[in-house]
Amino acid sequence: MSWGPPPLPGDGAPDRAALRRRNALIAGGVTAALVIGGGVLLVRAGDDSGGSDRAVEEEDDDETTEPAPESTSPVATTVAATTAITTAPPPTVAPTIAPSTAAPVPTAPPATVAVTQPPPTAAPTVAPAPSDALDLGLGVSMPLPPGWEILIPAPEPLITDGNVVIRAFAVARSAGEDPAILLQEHIDSFEAGSPAVSYRPAMLFNRLDGVVPVDQYGVTYLTFDPEEPDGLGVLGTAYVFVRADGLNVVYDVFARAGTDGGLEQSAYDRFQQSILAAPPIADPVALAVREPFRVASVFPFVQVGGPAGYTAAPGYTPKSRPDGTVFVENALGGFEVQRLPETGSVEGAARLAIQLHNRTYRGLIYQQPVVVEGPREGILRADVTWTGPLAGRTGFGAFSIFYDARSLRSFVVFRGWFDVAEDPSFPATNFMFRSFADSFTAI
Repeated sequence: MSWGPPPLPGDGAPDRAALRRRNALIAGGVTAALVIGGGVLLVRAGDDSGGSDRAVEEEDDDETTEPAPESTSPVATTVAATTAITTAPPPTVAPTIAPSTAAPVPTAPPATVAVTQPPPTAAPTVAPAPSDALDLGLGVSMPLPPGWEILIPAPEPLITDGNVVIRAFAVARSAGEDPAILLQEHIDSFEAGSPAVSYRPAMLFNRLDGVVPVDQYGVTYLTFDPEEPDGLGVLGTAYVFVRADGLNVVYDVFARAGTDGGLEQSAYDRFQQSILAAPPIADPVALAVREPFRVASVFPFVQVGGPAGYTAAPGYTPKSRPDGTVFVENALGGFEVQRLPETGSVEGAARLAIQLHNRTYRGLIYQQPVVVEGPREGILRADVTWTGPLAGRTGFGAFSIFYDARSLRSFVVFRGWFDVAEDPSFPATNFMFRSFADSFTAI
């Protein structure tokens, strides 16, 4: 199932062959890795590898801009009114997120001031890393399986299999420190090297049970790439393993969007075991579960309601209306998300969205809504396209309704432009569409 925007009126569907070509290997592997101050700013990797634990795996298929089926029947322009804790599952770059029962995501970003623990007076005895593994520090190691190569050596190694890139290292922190602090420091180390980066809510993924327990938090991110037909660049998930005595490990796995793969299960299991087995660095404390949170970013995040919102693509300026709603636009068109009143069905939400649109723009022709599965369990999506006279020009556009059948609440995503059937800013609007779809677990 695809989560990209709906098809455009006329022959404006994206070139699927071009989207497949975007992941072709260039010169047989990773073609560029720009590193400043230890932070990877951009990695161009190749096509598919796979695996269940395996660290790069999108929850939707790689045709993120595949159009939904389009109906040709016009309708009238006037329409009547708790994160689970399991035993060490393998990591994924874009994991499927169950509907959250936790408290709402706070709107204020976490503090970014590091709180580090003074080194112990007597250094713990640390066994050397196995001969087939990389030393990540403090007794933690990561195997280097056949087919993987080192891009940057220890103590903060960067490795790749030609498609997927992994960066991992261990650090000593204060026992009981908020995991948001180290995760934020890691995000700050690389995000400024991209035109824009979108983030899902960060949350607890897993608990590793051992003599000293470990909590695994993570945040999935997506970069904007204007050179890609769908606007999607690097997809990754940054994890922070927080041990109760202050030993922390950063594990960041990323690749081009549409690529999957990662460490094989046995290698990943050995990596996790090394975290549990590393010698203690301080007295352990009880680990408090951190509710889902949003990392801070240098890129504007347009919040719509609760955790839901989107990262504005470069060149789009946020603007406010007198009623408090916010939209973004450039010289070619606009992008907007609004919350709709509660209603009993996704079709009813689509009718409300058409009414809302028709209050401002008259004389347009709307196609019948097309209902598909949404990006999360329990959420449906309805897509509507339109065309007609607009401000003395021919207008085109589309909107998508995300409807939560449990809460009866919904959002509508509006896009519009002039004169040509194809969205002239499709890479940017598709990135914002994906950013919004990734921003919530329930409505």
